[in-house]
Amino acid sequence: MDFIESLVPKHQMVPVSMCDTQFFNSQKCEEMKMQEYQDYWRKLCSSKSSTVSPKYLKDWHFYRDCPNYKAYETPEYFCSDWLNEFCERDEAPQKDDYRFVYIGPAGSWTPLHFDVFGSFSWSANIVGQKHWILFPPDEKLHLCDPRGQLLYDVEDSTTRGLPQMSQIRRRFDVIQNEGDVIFVPSLWIHQVRNVRPTISINHNWFNGANISVIVEEILAALKDVQAEIQDCRVGSSDQEWDELCEKVLKGNHGMSVGDLICLLEYVGKRRVQCLEGTIQVSFDGRALTQNHCTFDLIAIVKALKHIQTNEISPKIHSSTIAKLLTRFEPKI
Repeated sequence: MDFIESLVPKHQMVPVSMCDTQFFNSQKCEEMKMQEYQDYWRKLCSSKSSTVSPKYLKDWHFYRDCPNYKAYETPEYFCSDWLNEFCERDEAPQKDDYRFVYIGPAGSWTPLHFDVFGSFSWSANIVGQKHWILFPPDEKLHLCDPRGQLLYDVEDSTTRGLPQMSQIRRRFDVIQNEGDVIFVPSLWIHQVRNVRPTISINHNWFNGANISVIVEEILAALKDVQAEIQDCRVGSSDQEWDELCEKVLKGNHGMSVGDLICLLEYVGKRRVQCLEGTIQVSFDGRALTQNHCTFDLIAIVKALKHIQTNEISPKIHSSTIAKLLTRFEPKI
């Protein structure tokens, strides 16, 4: 914490989750000055008290907020990263990323969930120890409440007593120690608790290997939006309806279909340029090969066609998709 204090201004606002306060199927989150969190941490460490409510600094964009400090380089196995390649592009109207730092005392935890957009994630423990509980996607039916929402805490005594829990066939418990990196596949459901005071790096991403999952997830989310606001369609033109659904989808899901198409366009154009020899594509210093660029283009074309042919896709993007396919398909 002393080292982090030397890098981060005391007034820097950071997101802190109150682990003892449930908010829907997540935890209450508050913005707190970094100095306030450091004071809490030191008080907790000095008191050795187990009665203090755990406060968990998580989903903090440390990499983005401390641009002058090179926090880490992405492990080479995870460097095919379309999501952060797009978010961190020079021409982005506002710099963003899906690289996070988590800092939490023993007992702080993250409720049951799967990762944003259905993305992959990797987590590296800098210090401390975590207990991961992971379930493959096909166990989701047994991990939801009657409303279809994921359960909050699979370790809670009430939850453990639910009849559906006895039907779970595959559960993986993993202890992650200092220096360990864990990879979480798309849609794997997990819950994580800090066994000891822990600092970790957590990184979400997707690429050609799981873009089909990302497309399926966003179209499923769009279908839910359309069903929820169906009454608003009366009196609206097709364009107005599509635009409204896209706006609500972005608010609920964090990304609209149009956003995803923009990402596919950006990544696809860079792969074409790489194949033509006009640029070299790299992420965190790791250059992509020609074969990798071809693989990416094939996956992008499949994703665009999936969106194009799905009956619920917003028609306002049809011409854009057609133009992109005309440009990308000849290159594969």
